[in-house]
Amino acid sequence: MDWLREPDNPPVRYLTLKYITVSRESELKNERAKINGYLIIRKILRHQATIWGKDKNLYRKYRGGYWNLIFLGDLYANGDDERIRKGVEFILADDLWHRRIDGCST
Repeated sequence: MDWLREPDNPPVRYLTLKYITVSRESELKNERAKINGYLIIRKILRHQATIWGKDKNLYRKYRGGYWNLIFLGDLYANGDDERIRKGVEFILADDLWHRRIDGCST
């Protein structure tokens, strides 16, 4: 169980403290604040200008901007980060996104 609380993987540490050890809210808030400092999240955000700006293939499996938002969500990245918010806005403004949504049956 100790390895789940190691600081080298902030998303896993946060989830462990929240759901397994049931830590105090103040400790959870502190741990949550560290998640966007996780190396994988930092690497995605480092390339945000390309991922959500220049890339014309937003839906390319595992590499496009859409998938990068999914990965950020899976890693519990903080959506209050301006770079992530811009990525979401970029995807939602994409014409293909609207065509996909409009083509879905409800």
